[in-house]
Amino acid sequence: MTWRRRMAETAEPTNVSAPTPWQQLKSDFWLSVIAVAAVAFSHLVTGIFGLDLWLGLFVVYVIVVCGYALARFIPVKSLPDLFWISLVAMIVTWPGVPGSAWVRDAIDGLSFLPTITPLMAFAALGLGVKEVDLFKRAGIHFAIISLLVFCGTFLGSAIIANFVLGLMG
Repeated sequence: MTWRRRMAETAEPTNVSAPTPWQQLKSDFWLSVIAVAAVAFSHLVTGIFGLDLWLGLFVVYVIVVCGYALARFIPVKSLPDLFWISLVAMIVTWPGVPGSAWVRDAIDGLSFLPTITPLMAFAALGLGVKEVDLFKRAGIHFAIISLLVFCGTFLGSAIIANFVLGLMG
């Protein structure tokens, strides 16, 4: 049996089509619902929960879905979804755009810390076996250098912020 014949017999069927932009948007819609539910739950746990929170979550959800829609229907494949979502968020909150003050007021009900907590948890869940093995091979030196870089970045930011605030006040 030749190599080509073996490859042809073991090849997957070619009639599998790629998902349409509408199918991708449908899955993005449900992933966004799950993310907003996680953010709402984190606000509930921290005790920051009210009617203005729901309005803010809904506005953020609409912004995310609009960003996903742009990413699916504008044929620029080199730009990530986050670019399109950020673009929509910047446009709807830009001063001078009709309704931007209302959008900013609606989003103002959200707290940053409970919003970022589930995202960091999702990022940690995204670590695979390869990343953990790489970290183990790098050893304690990698961990020490990482901590020093993080501390240096934090202290540098604090010094710059203190200097700028001293100029303003």
